[in-house]
Amino acid sequence: MSMSVPAADQNDSDSHIKSFYDFYDLAASSDDYKVTYCKSPENKSCIFCGRSYPEVSFQLKPHLVPELFGRNNILSNHECDSCNTAFNFHETQTATFVQPFLSMLGVKTKKGIPVFQSRKKPDQQTSTLRVEGNNRIFNIGTNLSDIVYDYEKKSVRITFRTRPFIPFSVYKVLLKMGISLMPEKDRALNPHLLDFLKVDHPVHNNVQHWTLYRYVMKGKMFGTPSAKLFRAKQVVVDNEEFPEFCLMMNFANVTLQFFLPITEINAANHDPARSLHIEIHPSFVLDDYERLKEIKTETLDLDQTEKVTLNEVMTAYYDRIDRDTKNDG
Repeated sequence: MSMSVPAADQNDSDSHIKSFYDFYDLAASSDDYKVTYCKSPENKSCIFCGRSYPEVSFQLKPHLVPELFGRNNILSNHECDSCNTAFNFHETQTATFVQPFLSMLGVKTKKGIPVFQSRKKPDQQTSTLRVEGNNRIFNIGTNLSDIVYDYEKKSVRITFRTRPFIPFSVYKVLLKMGISLMPEKDRALNPHLLDFLKVDHPVHNNVQHWTLYRYVMKGKMFGTPSAKLFRAKQVVVDNEEFPEFCLMMNFANVTLQFFLPITEINAANHDPARSLHIEIHPSFVLDDYERLKEIKTETLDLDQTEKVTLNEVMTAYYDRIDRDTKNDG
């Protein structure tokens, strides 16, 4: 399985910027999250299961932005240990999805910089990438085509063959972040959003948008991961309907755009005769324009419950190559 890659027109950048911010306002941002983590479980309640202490425990330190995207201090006081632990599986699946970018750029997660290990067939040796200081150490196993050098340009083209992961788990991790960022009055108005976290299979209601949009920066890297929740200024414009909430996730050199399930306001204004309008965030404006030869937004369908694999191709530039050649003869 591979991501589809529709090209965008760089000359249209001004119109993209105008249209997105004409339709959406910032509702909440992890950058502005000023909540001080409280160690005491007294008076704590969980926004995901509705239970309170002492019915459930609050000994763990849950992160609003999971540290699988990179280390951060964005903690939550409103997630119990049971709900936090229940999401371990989905976070592990999502970590597999994002790992190539963290490994390549040396981004530290909760357990340090992850060592990338590619998938392999039974008769193959896996390729690995680990970071030591400022050096990237590649072990290409038996898959020699995973790495291609261009000595003239001093570049190396690397194919990261991800291990299998479940896109529906990625959906749940992003939805959980969106719910966590959502203002309390909006969560109270949309309790059904919590149900989407609990189901084992996607709910296809002909109005849910399942596509994840991804833009990979060419010349920028985010120091720490962050998440922003945008709200539609109007859910109906002319003869088109807009998802009320959109989540933007930034980490490593990647931005993800994810639309939350329809809200009560969406449902109240829904007309089957109208079309759904999906407005793509102009993430490329954050990039280094001098290094942009083309603008590509990649997509992944998140309603897949079976495991998929991706081939992530990256190009890195180097000052020198150190080789370690072993002769077994």
